[in-house]
Amino acid sequence: MSLKKVCSKCNKNLIKIDEKYCGDCAENVEREKKQQWQYYDKVKRNQESKVIYQSKEWKKARTMTLIRDNYLCQDCLDSRITYATMVHHITPIVEGGEPYDVNNLVSLCDSCHGDRHSEIDKKM
Repeated sequence: MSLKKVCSKCNKNLIKIDEKYCGDCAENVEREKKQQWQYYDKVKRNQESKVIYQSKEWKKARTMTLIRDNYLCQDCLDSRITYATMVHHITPIVEGGEPYDVNNLVSLCDSCHGDRHSEIDKKM
């Protein structure tokens, strides 16, 4: 018998210990994330930057950065091992940062990426 825990979203359904959400909640979370990204792309993202993130050069630089950082969040390394899902510009493009320079890129998890952008938003 495998270990079980309660879904962290609905607190009702039992799931495997290594999962975060039950099936229904996982679908809802994915749908919410997709809606948030669509809103961000449409309303908040700098439209000039949008072209960069859809380019082959960006995809190559992003992949190279993740490989360099072993697909690990660089901000989490002092306290834990976390899989990196984002690649962040250290110097933002709008401030003159090079969009495809791997020396201006760092691999981060979703949480740390959000923290970095919260810091940027506070400065503005």
